[in-house]
Amino acid sequence: MLEPVVLTPQPAPCPPEFIHIELPGGVRVSVDAAVDAGALARVLSVLR
Repeated sequence: MLEPVVLTPQPAPCPPEFIHIELPGGVRVSVDAAVDAGALARVLSVLR
């Protein structure tokens, strides 16, 4: 009998000019250079 194959989800490719942030728990955030730093800080504080 064959064992079932478990597929691990792969992140979608993102352009190289993006910053990729991976948080504990598997949350991934990708932003470009035009991101508002204050808004990003607020989003990251909620996700932690």
